[in-house]
This record gives sequence, C-alpha cells and structure tokens, in this order.
Amino acid sequence: MDAWSHSSQEAEAPQRVERLLRRMIECYDSGEFPGMAAPNTVVYNIVISTWSNSNDPIAPYRALEILKNMKARADKYGHDVQPDVITYSTVMNAFGRRCLIKEMEQVFEMMLC
Repeated sequence: MDAWSHSSQEAEAPQRVERLLRRMIECYDSGEFPGMAAPNTVVYNIVISTWSNSNDPIAPYRALEILKNMKARADKYGHDVQPDVITYSTVMNAFGRRCLIKEMEQVFEMMLC
C-alpha cells in the first residue's frame, strides 16, 4: 500500500490504494481470513495521504470521505482506527493546497469535536 502511494503511476495510485483498503475491510469484516489485522490508523493515513497528494480535483473530498468512514469505524471498533493529528492535518492540507479554506476550517472543527 505504501509502495503504491509513492508509485510512478501517480494518477492511479489513490484509486488503487483505496481499493486495497476496501478489500482489507471486506476481508476483516467477513472473517474470510481469521486472524487478519483490521485496517488501523496507519493504513488509513496512507490512503488519505495518497489522495491528499493527488492532483485529482476530487482528491480533498475523497480524503474527507475516507476520514469520515474512519471515524465511523473507530466508533464501532475502537482506538486502533482512531483518526490522529496526522489524519486531520493531511485532510486539511488537501483542501489548503486548493485554497478551499472553508472546507479546511470545517475539518479543523471536526478535529476539535
């Protein structure tokens, strides 16, 4: 996953990394691979960072959506998938890079709650 985030095929990297995350979630939730670790904060941060660094116009919104999904899983599964300061600052950076200040401030407010 981290290798894809630094891939030379940058345009496809966010989608590929997000697909890997979805597959990990599906496998964990289904019990398909007993003992498989659940996607944690580090995994989510890699996916969010890959979107944040993308030039795709939807990148900050995908990063935000993944953050929201992460928060929902944290509510369900606990602290191993809890967003941290890196998570929030990465999403804020995605909006900031595109001068989307209002959205950046909303993510900051989300972090404070």
